[in-house]
Amino acid sequence: MGKSKSSYASIEYRFIAKVVDLFGALCFQVGGAMLGFITVLSLNPEAPVDSPIFLNLLTQGFYFGILFWSFVYFIINVGVLQGYYGSTVGKWLFKIEVQDLNGNHLGFFKSVMRSVFSVFSFVPFMLGYLAIFWSQKRQCWHDLMIESKVVYIKSPIHLKLLEQYPVIALQGPVEEKESA
Repeated sequence: MGKSKSSYASIEYRFIAKVVDLFGALCFQVGGAMLGFITVLSLNPEAPVDSPIFLNLLTQGFYFGILFWSFVYFIINVGVLQGYYGSTVGKWLFKIEVQDLNGNHLGFFKSVMRSVFSVFSFVPFMLGYLAIFWSQKRQCWHDLMIESKVVYIKSPIHLKLLEQYPVIALQGPVEEKESA
């Protein structure tokens, strides 16, 4: 936090971190669906399984479980972990974090809004994500809207592997210029 110089995260690391986060969300959703089923079954142990009402309750438990646990995962991963500590689970694994332009963590609200605004980066043919290629600070549209950046927080494996296997990373680290 508050570094004068930082290295902007590559698109590969950001993408793989997003995949890890989506896998985590999927795990929470599957777990939530299972908990929804178990809840309905435990609340109605004597209900006939072939009853339309029971099947309706089972379906509602399934969807409620998915929605509830998806929301819990989003709040914990994006709001708390990224907002107050700078990294979601995926970003933490790849040693990258989201900061405001001054190098501070975003906080709960800005972090949640950044994730909500990522829809604008995705919807028009993913142009907002492709903006990384022409942005000096490798910012997507949602980073520009919230005034954030994604940077490496420690020497990532990426930099060590780059020396041996330059094909692994399409983009090496880009150093932030110190402002006078």
